[in-house]
Amino acid sequence: HNPVIIFGYGRFGQIVGRLLQAKRIGTTILDHDPKQINFLKQFGWKVYYGEVLDMHLLEKAGIEHAKMIVIGIDDYEKMAEATRRIKSAYPHIKVLVRAYDTRNALELKKAGADFIERETFASALNTAEAVLRFMGYRAFVAKNLVRKFAAHDQRTMGEAMTRDNVNEDWVSFALESRQHLIEMFEKDRADAEEHQSENWEERKMRP
Repeated sequence: HNPVIIFGYGRFGQIVGRLLQAKRIGTTILDHDPKQINFLKQFGWKVYYGEVLDMHLLEKAGIEHAKMIVIGIDDYEKMAEATRRIKSAYPHIKVLVRAYDTRNALELKKAGADFIERETFASALNTAEAVLRFMGYRAFVAKNLVRKFAAHDQRTMGEAMTRDNVNEDWVSFALESRQHLIEMFEKDRADAEEHQSENWEERKMRP
């Protein structure tokens, strides 16, 4: 009757599991790789073997009583199918998944996933912010640019969800999204320069 089930206990799943363990949140751990299970036993982890598409296994793992399942396997087609099956049989379960890229994230969203994290997205944003800092941008400016980029990316994913044929014309959609982002940043820059100019004029007019 643990509230959380983690399926796939590699690098991704272990980070989630370690944090939950530190907070003493009951977690049931499943994996489909016997070698990984034996490896994890050395560190005191109790991991059960099985396939994520095996609904009988998930029933034995207590999914009926769980609040959420975190899926961190590398087979993204299987992950999408598992998400569909779980949400169909247990609509109350929150399904949290790791996606490979944007297109995979869209597939998982359509499958019913409640939370999706692209595997390199957060680390890439942090690195982009560091690049801006090294280029001479102030800390708050760099952070704000990254925040706006992330928000734009989320809006783009939301728009893609409404398009039935986005997979048929992905390149065109991606180029359109990129142009919107460029225009947004250009407008921000122009607005900032206009604001600075107005402030300068006001200071000149002061006695």
